[in-house]
Amino acid sequence: MRRRLLTLGLALAVLVAVSAWLQHRQRTAPPSVPPVVLVPSTLAVEGLTALECSVGAVETPQVRVVREPGQPWRVATFHDAPADADRVRRVVDLLRGLTGEVRATGDRWFPEFLLGEDQALRLVLRQGELVVCDLLINRSPTRSWVGFVRRRDGDVICAVDRNLLGEAAEVWGDPVAFPPSSTPWVELRLFPADPVALESVELAEFVKGTWVVRGERHAPFDGAEPQEVVRAVAGQRAQAVVEDPAKTPGAFKTPRWRWTVVERSGARWALEESSAPQKPVNGAPGGPTVAVRRLPSGPELTMDADALESLRERLLPAAAQKTSAKTSKRP
Repeated sequence: MRRRLLTLGLALAVLVAVSAWLQHRQRTAPPSVPPVVLVPSTLAVEGLTALECSVGAVETPQVRVVREPGQPWRVATFHDAPADADRVRRVVDLLRGLTGEVRATGDRWFPEFLLGEDQALRLVLRQGELVVCDLLINRSPTRSWVGFVRRRDGDVICAVDRNLLGEAAEVWGDPVAFPPSSTPWVELRLFPADPVALESVELAEFVKGTWVVRGERHAPFDGAEPQEVVRAVAGQRAQAVVEDPAKTPGAFKTPRWRWTVVERSGARWALEESSAPQKPVNGAPGGPTVAVRRLPSGPELTMDADALESLRERLLPAAAQKTSAKTSKRP
């Protein structure tokens, strides 16, 4: 009897071992399987027309950044706001030439590798109607430096020796936040970055329902003072995007100043500044901020009030500064 039990125990152990080996063989590629090219090494920003991010099984992209041929990038999922083109470039750099080692095949392994559509980050790049890449990305639950990736239209699961989610977080924040926010993709530059591209700078004040030009500079910007103004304008950036103005203290109400910057190419950048700076919240870092908004359609941004005041002082002649000071005290 004891011998029979021993024989049955050995047979059961062999069956368990064989079953485990077969499962391992099914989901682990043999050493002869070459790396899988997930994204071509020729991937480039030029020609791309859309970038989409989603978390969870959703029908429409939660974040969509698009552009028309010859036009700048814009955030279609947030007021069509101007998009930060550098972030798009960094995503392309992150994905270009991505290869992985096969770890499993078959959709039954998706949950184990956290690559089900309700588990992973979905990242899509488009060129018109052509889908350049459509990937589901996650990280290993036991080794954070290893990423798991699969093409959405396939069932081959690959491992990459990179923390892709961590790299994505450096580009736009938490890549698996639900739902993902569109605001990190909004361009925070208020005006063109290249001073050489500027043709004119104009500052107008809203007085008794009318815009009155208080100061302006036009190319050529000869002399140290005009060049200093142009460099200061070109370097201005907002602090943050106001995601929900209705729920934000100090949101934009009445316009006070309007900046208009024209490039040599004819492109126009227009910005309105709110009438009153907001004091910082008790205990919050930094000084007062002021609400600004891009024209014609937003979005609303927050800006360092002292920085904008300093810029106005550079642009306005002394007489205009006195006039604006009087109107600002008007009841």
